[in-house]
Order: sequence, then C-alpha cells, then structure tokens
Amino acid sequence: MDNLFFLLGGKDLEMEEIIRILKEKQIPFADANLTWNNATLSVYRQAMKENPDKKIYGVELVEDMDLPSNYKAIDHHNELSGGLSSLEQVAKILNVTLSKEQELIVANDKGYIGAMKRLGATQKEIDTIRKRDRMAQGVTEEDELLAEESISKHSTIIGNLRIVKSLTAHFSAICDRLYPYSNLLVYTDEEWTFYGKDRDSLKDDDYIKWLISEGKIYYGGDKYGYIGLKQGVRTSVEIEQDVEYIKKRLNYDSFHVFYYPFKWKVKGAQEANFSKMIDLANIVGQPYSQWASGDMPTEEDAKILYDEQCYYFSFVRDMLYDSGKPDTLIRHFERKETQEGAGCYYNIEVKGEVYRLNLDSINLNFYSTGVGMLTFYLKNGVYKDLQDILNINQFGRRIFPPFFDDKTYRGQIANRIWIEGLRGDPARYSEDFNGYTVKDAWKPAKFILNLIADFQENLEITSLIDDRMFVSCLYQNDDLAKRFYVDRDDPDQYYLMEKDRGERSPSEFMAMKTKEFINSEDWYRYLYVDSESTPSCRNFKMRQHLVERDSYLRWAEVGTLYGATRYSFMALTSCGFFPQVVLSKHIRTIYARMVEIVLIQRMSILKFSEEVTAVSNLKDKNEYVIATRIGSLYKEYIRFMNQYYFKDVSAQDQGIELYEMLEKQMNIESAAKDLDNEIGELHGYISLMIEKDRNDKANRLNLLAAIFLPPTVIAGLFGMNPMNSFDLSFWEQLVFIVIITCGTYYLIRSKLWKH
Repeated sequence: MDNLFFLLGGKDLEMEEIIRILKEKQIPFADANLTWNNATLSVYRQAMKENPDKKIYGVELVEDMDLPSNYKAIDHHNELSGGLSSLEQVAKILNVTLSKEQELIVANDKGYIGAMKRLGATQKEIDTIRKRDRMAQGVTEEDELLAEESISKHSTIIGNLRIVKSLTAHFSAICDRLYPYSNLLVYTDEEWTFYGKDRDSLKDDDYIKWLISEGKIYYGGDKYGYIGLKQGVRTSVEIEQDVEYIKKRLNYDSFHVFYYPFKWKVKGAQEANFSKMIDLANIVGQPYSQWASGDMPTEEDAKILYDEQCYYFSFVRDMLYDSGKPDTLIRHFERKETQEGAGCYYNIEVKGEVYRLNLDSINLNFYSTGVGMLTFYLKNGVYKDLQDILNINQFGRRIFPPFFDDKTYRGQIANRIWIEGLRGDPARYSEDFNGYTVKDAWKPAKFILNLIADFQENLEITSLIDDRMFVSCLYQNDDLAKRFYVDRDDPDQYYLMEKDRGERSPSEFMAMKTKEFINSEDWYRYLYVDSESTPSCRNFKMRQHLVERDSYLRWAEVGTLYGATRYSFMALTSCGFFPQVVLSKHIRTIYARMVEIVLIQRMSILKFSEEVTAVSNLKDKNEYVIATRIGSLYKEYIRFMNQYYFKDVSAQDQGIELYEMLEKQMNIESAAKDLDNEIGELHGYISLMIEKDRNDKANRLNLLAAIFLPPTVIAGLFGMNPMNSFDLSFWEQLVFIVIITCGTYYLIRSKLWKH
C-alpha cells in the first residue's frame, strides 16, 4: 500500500471517516479542506505532479482537467449513483472491515435517515450521526437558528411539495428538521436542491436533463435521494424560474390505477381437487426474480398502511394484507425496479402521440380462491386536457383487440403499449397487437403475461374479464369542477352565484349546477371511459338514468365528484392542496383496496362457478372422484363466504356508501346468491349420492344376514353338531348347509318373495 495516494473532496461525515481510516493505515493523502461547491480535481494539480509513480485516488472530486494515467476516481454521485459509497470503496481498497458505526455512516450517506432505519439504527444513533454529519459539513449554531427561521417564516406547501427559501447555504439543517417529507425543495439565490420520492421523476424531466447535460446539476442517494443545481451557475431570476417550474412539474394532474384480474393454476394440475389447485403453497416464485415480497414497508408506506387499517374492519384486513404465514389469504409482491426508484414509465402510443406516465408501482397479488391481480399505479403531470385523460384511460387499459379488425383500424386499442425502465429485454414488456391471430381470443397483452412469468413460469394465466383492465382515476381540473360547484372563497365565483341563484339557497343553486354537469357529455365520457368525441350512448334519457344512478355526490359542493361503473371508479375534483395531497393518496390506497375487495369477490365467484361447471361435466369419473371434488369445492366455498364476502367493510359513511355502490355495479349480491344455489344443488346431489351409497351397503349387509340365517337357526335349535345323529360326514353336512343357504337366497331373489 506504499504506492497509494488519496486526494480528498468536500467535507462531510463520510469524508472525515475516510480521513480517519487513512491515518490509521498510514496512507498518504492530500486534503485541501474543500466544500462540495469547490471540490475540483484541479485543486490538486501540484500534488499529482509530485507523485507521478503512485496510484492516485480522487475521492468525490469534479474532474475539471485532463486525467493523468495513474489516476482513478472514487465517487457514488451523478452517473455513479447506486454503487458502493466512497467509504465502502476506500475500505475495499485497503482491506478494511467496516464497523457497525461505519455502516451507519455509509447508510446515512447513501440513503439518509431512511437507510439508517432500515439497518435497525435507534433514534439516538440516527440523531448522533446526523449531528456529526452537519458539523463535518461546517454547519454552525447560527446556521441551525437560520434553518429554524427559514422553516417558520419562508416555507410553503403546494400539494405534496414543501418549498423553503433558505437563509443558510447549509440545507442539511433544514432537511433534518423536516424529515420525513414526501418532496422538499430548498433554495437560495444561488442554488437549489430537491429531495424526496419524486427525485427520479424530476431527474427524467427533459428540462432537467438539459441542465444535467450542461453540467449544472448533481444528484445522488437512493430512490428518495436528492438532485440539485450547482452553486453559482444560474442567476437568482433563473433560480426563481426553476422553482416555479418544479412546482408545476410535481403537481400531478391525474392519477391512474389499472387492475388486471386473472385466474391462475399450475400447469398440469387440472385433475387435482379444488383445494389443491388453489393452494397458495403453489405460489413459490423463481430464484432471482425481479419481484419482491412487500413485507418491509418504508416509513411513508407504514403511514399509509396505518390509514388503511384504521379505515377497514379488522376482519377485512386478512384478505388485503399478506401475513407471511402459511394460512395467509393473499401473497403480495412488488416489482423491484419501481421500489428502487429506477425511473419506470408506462407508455401508450395512440395515433402517433405517445403518453408517457410515471409508473409508481407494479403489484402482483395471488389469492387463496385461485384468482390474482396485477396492478399498475400511474401518475401524470404533463397531460391536462380532458381528451388526453380519456385517451390514457381508454387505450391504456386495453390488453387485447376486442374485434379482430381493430388490429387495422385501431379504434379501441393503442398502437403500442410498453413499460420502460424494467430490467431485462425491453421487447418482453411491449405490445403492439400486430401478432394476434384468430386463435388468440382472450389472450392478454405480452407485457402482462411476461410480468407474471417473470415471477413464476409454470403458472397458466387466464383473463377473467374482457379486453379491458378495470381503471380507477383521479383527475384535477378547475375548469370542469367550476361547472358543478362554487368556490365561496373566490369573490368572482361567489358574486356570480349570488347574481344567478335568485331565490334559491346556495346549496340549491349548487345542486342544480351539479345535476346539469353530471348530465353533460363530458362527465359521461369521463365516468364511462369513453374516448370518442361523442358519448357512445346516444339517448339522453338513458344517459341521464345511467349517470344519476352511477354518480356519488356527497362532496359535490366542495368540488369533488365520484362515480362507479362495472369497469371504472372515477373521481373528478378541483385543483389544490387537498386533492393533490389527500385525495391523490386515497385513490391509490384506501379506495384502491376497496376496488380490490370487490373485484376479488366478483372474480372468485366466477372461479367457483367455473369449478361447478367442471364438476358437473365429470360424467366419466367414478362417484368417489366426483364426491371428492364436490367436497373440496364446498369447503373452499364456505371459506370464501366467511373470509372474502362481506356485507360491510368500513364504519366510515363514505366507505359504506361507496362499497355498496361498487357491490351493486359488480352485481355481487345476486352473483353470490346464484353461486350459493349452484353449490347447494351440487351439495344436495353429493348428499343423495352418499345416502344412496349408504343404503346400497346396508342392503348388502341385510342380504348377507338373510343368507346366513338358516345355518344360524339350525345351530340355535339343534346345536353345533345336529347331523351326527344322521351319521353324516363333515363334507355331507357342509353340502346340506350350502343347499339350504342357496335355497334361501333363491327364495329372497324370487318374484314370489318380492310379491
């Protein structure tokens, strides 16, 4: 190690720990006491000239000069994000095993507080590491006070984004005080830094990409990491413009959830009884799959989980959450790339235009009723017009051509749907529908099949609904919202209401506006996912009946409408903090769970009905096989009725009403009654079979008793050796008894006896 020489970059706790290791190992290094803003390689030009024969490592330095042949960079920022931290790389070079404290320092540098928590750090350890890190960065007591003043006096919240105009150049003092946060933007007149879950979305923005290409941006950390503008590269006016741009970029206009329900079975298990066919022990997954069980929620996910569990009754939760136990009702998996913040997108090409939506998550659930659910969680901050939202919902949900000629005309299906950012061959996650033949009816899109095959190849997947995935959507549009409600805090709107309402009360006036809007073509097209320029229902009275039946108006006076159909759950709302932060979360969590409950109930009933039909067709099987299949089916049906089918799922008024609405749309109650009748008839049939079998066995026993009655009577009357007085041999006695027995049997079987 005598030929090693290290050049050190900007100071933080990680760099201080690197210095300590170098001193312990007596490795020479140069330290110019740099900060992150001036950590350039050229500072050490003379030091490199003085060490031409040594292997030189530059730690977290901007390469602003020609690199000597004996130089190697150590870094984990910008394009090197996601690799080993600088401390880990130095330790590897010097063959040093990191202590627990050093591992926490690594976690802090790579993934901030969340990463330390995932390592099991206590709050005291976290506070200590963070304080040491701030001190190493040069944060003073004055900076700490300025951070508090910045938060209290110069902080605003827009949607899920908190913005702080900082009075100090040391942003870590602000971040530590505000953690945990969804998204945080801190800026001064010279720089800005964005932190949070939408970091990757911002990094993939075209404008930010341009700034990166210009060398003006730095970034790092895990999926909740940071991205920032280097100090002094833009004017204060340009920085204000950047802040405004980020505000608009991260206020999403719509949130979409696509649900693909399916039935599953292991290939080659057709003859197994129903319980074995749907046993979740069959769901094993493949080694090194890109799917991971969701049993380690982040801090943000834990809060969401708490909200969901408080919303639903305890007996409902068993079908919503994977317990990890052998008797669990659900196996839940999440695609790794979306959880790691890899920057994934759901792309929909429609007539030459491409809609590119952020793909937040892909979930895969398997249920113990033999059905499953593949779910895509999308968000859109680019496309604002109603027609764009209609196109996203209509064409993004179609997974095979509903009509064969639509391969040519593309009236119902997209030109192409593909998922961007997943590991593996991109062609596996793309579908243009050109390869469909007349034999491919009900075959789901290639990206659907391959996503599930990535998890487990030996599963046979069959669609349970038609060519459309179920879609849930929240759309924020002030212009549409103003057509059914009046913002009383807006003087102009309030004045117009007072002018137009006449003798009607404000509530009566808004009820009138709401009725007018829900009977409009725009609401019909949005609710029924109808992307055509005119509604597919061309009868006003029928349209009026449908929308009034399927619309939920509880919150109309505050600017939010809900609606539910057999294939959609939709919300239309005004823009603002509450829709952006609260409703956007609810549509993807609480209401998403409600949709899952109803879909799984409906799909499970279809699965059971399919098994009833299969059992009814077992004409060539013996009665034992049929009885076993029916018994297994009946057992699982009882389990379904007790663990999946609920009259109520929540004590919340809105939860009760929306659940009832969705149940009616899916015709759950009627379908459950029909299934109950089908199962009851089968159970009655097997009961008759069992009773008949029992009677047949009893008759055979009675026949045997009758046959052996004469020998028994003879033995009873004359003793065990009555023939000795006739001097008959044993064989002659046996023949005599056989003759009497056969005669008795003949008499029992004769028509005379029956008569």
